[in-house]
Amino acid sequence: MRYKGYLGDGDSKSFRTVAEADLPVYKDVGIQKLECCDTFKKEWERDLLDKINQCKGKVYQHGNKKVKGIGGAGKLTKAAVKRIQGHYGGAIRNNIGSLDKMKTAIWAIWHHRNGDHDKCSGFSWCDKSDKNKLSSFVMEEIKSVFEDLSADTLLGKMFTWGDVFKMPMRVTII
Repeated sequence: MRYKGYLGDGDSKSFRTVAEADLPVYKDVGIQKLECCDTFKKEWERDLLDKINQCKGKVYQHGNKKVKGIGGAGKLTKAAVKRIQGHYGGAIRNNIGSLDKMKTAIWAIWHHRNGDHDKCSGFSWCDKSDKNKLSSFVMEEIKSVFEDLSADTLLGKMFTWGDVFKMPMRVTII
């Protein structure tokens, strides 16, 4: 039996131990590290909350007012972070197997929160209202989180636990 992929929780040293073993597990096959969708949902929350903390001291022009930071009432709240995190999980789970569809769904979340509903039409969570719209200065600050967590290299390793149970088992006897 040969293992071609390693599915871990992202916090484990096990993959590194197997991949960098002094005597390689397999001489002719590299082992690909796979990631679970739920691990990256947690990263969304962490990265967005970190972004709120990084921007606490920044002052932004919003209409005629100057506002401090991107977090809090009328800006990016913990409830909004949780909603974005949930939509991200759905974008992954509903599009496993298609990197382009995953990216389209992830960026639809950003456009929706920016008030542009042309990109999110067809997604069940979009009701075409701007009740969850975030200010443009908030959206510009969190754009880098969307860029990081929609990178091809990251999404290409994405699995959901449901996929693991659907995978065909192939055993090669050598």
